[in-house]
Amino acid sequence: MLMTASYAQKSTLVFFTESGEKFTLYVNAVRQNETPAANVRAEGINADAAQVMVKFETTGTPDLKSPIMIDPGMEMTTIIKKNSKGNYVFRPVSSVPLDERKAPTEIVSQKPASQPTPATTDKTSSTSQSTTTNTTIGGNGTSIKVNVLDGQNNMNMDMNVSVNIAETYGTGVQTQTTVKETTTSNSYTENTSTRETTPSTPAKQEGCSTAMPGTDFDRAKKSIEGKSFSEEQMTICKQIIKANCLSVKQVIALIGIFTYEENKLEVAKLAYPKTIDQNNYYQVNDAFTYSTSVDELNKFLEAQ
Repeated sequence: MLMTASYAQKSTLVFFTESGEKFTLYVNAVRQNETPAANVRAEGINADAAQVMVKFETTGTPDLKSPIMIDPGMEMTTIIKKNSKGNYVFRPVSSVPLDERKAPTEIVSQKPASQPTPATTDKTSSTSQSTTTNTTIGGNGTSIKVNVLDGQNNMNMDMNVSVNIAETYGTGVQTQTTVKETTTSNSYTENTSTRETTPSTPAKQEGCSTAMPGTDFDRAKKSIEGKSFSEEQMTICKQIIKANCLSVKQVIALIGIFTYEENKLEVAKLAYPKTIDQNNYYQVNDAFTYSTSVDELNKFLEAQ
């Protein structure tokens, strides 16, 4: 069956569990999948914010609830995993514009969500051009990034990528795809992984649901900027974070006030438990000057 995908400015939310636990997804109290699954896709979300709830199939596992901010026209992917304390948490994986991703051109099998049927497509190709491949794999929660240099640099790559989406609901389509690409000459492989380290003072989710009103935030920001020394600025900033809930955009604005990287990192860590849209916290990375700060923040978040 051939299908042509057309994307409006509505959004798509994708949730999957790291260890394959099955769950039912609710977005604004609307059930998204008919039967519990380890990978659930909710399409056509027309809102800037939503209340997300995950009900696990396993008896006795607490429901996971969180408000999230939604970027219109984006496909936002989130992994459900256990933190260092053994509690399930949401962690953002990617946010990709719907109109920029490659639309599917062939669907091998399509059935209702209650009767998913796996299908397999084999593709073999050879390339000598410079290529970047980003793959997110459901169920196992694996992300692979591969760079292939072109022939002008006298370096090619032998690459085997296997993508297995265990179960997908919302569209009622389940697929299994195996992609094999082979070239000759020298081999080059880049393998990226996420390290998990427990910081000395891990943060706790504090149940924020509404961000600080814009007018109040503007006054608070001006109050910080009015101080001459970073120590005074940090004191006021800590008071504001302690007493209010924030959005990711507001956190980025607070970080931008400070010049020193250590102050920026401190604000990012302090603000995380008071942030209403933690699934968008990856956007805070752009507020830092050095990649080492991004690495340090990532270690902190992985331990929550």
